[in-house]
Amino acid sequence: MKNILYALMLLLCFSNHLYSQEYIDGIKIKMEINDTIISYIDTLEKNKKDKNLLIDIDSEEYKINSFSIGIFGVSIDEVIKNNDYSFCDNIANYPEQFVINCVENVEIANFEIDGSLMDNEHTTTHYYGIFAPFDNWFSLYKNYIKIKFDKTEEISFSIAIPVVFRDFMDYEIINEKSIIFDFIIKLNKNGISNPNYSITLNKIIFI
Repeated sequence: MKNILYALMLLLCFSNHLYSQEYIDGIKIKMEINDTIISYIDTLEKNKKDKNLLIDIDSEEYKINSFSIGIFGVSIDEVIKNNDYSFCDNIANYPEQFVINCVENVEIANFEIDGSLMDNEHTTTHYYGIFAPFDNWFSLYKNYIKIKFDKTEEISFSIAIPVVFRDFMDYEIINEKSIIFDFIIKLNKNGISNPNYSITLNKIIFI
């Protein structure tokens, strides 16, 4: 029995590898997801040119500073939270009536209309706040690590992105609802060091 326990301890020690300063870049995937959501918002709003349109994007992004892989799978040991505003540096292709800001999620949750958003022609504002939940990006990074360093060839998983919609008339909310954008992400090793990926919008749920 002692020999078995000793062998298991050795197996655990030698199969567990610690990776430090490994940056799993989820910004590109996040930008593609935001692009898809904003394109959908554009289709909803294209016939509503008489309204102001404001979109806030959650700027939270996470850097995986160290993680380990052992017999029990991937363990993320250190996560550093950043605010990434790069998406808002690349918004030239969106319609002129779109006002897009990258902000912290607390600003989305507590958003209120102020006078700077009103003009003499429009008194109605449609507001969309796109969140970036930590657990979704944690799942992305964990699966990315698994397929990059493990023997797994392909992984498919879902990420649900909540979007809050608020319809303001003057300074009052006259309509509010949540929209869930459910995406399927597939990671494929494909014989290369960095996995290929594909993103598919699976379904949209209005709450």
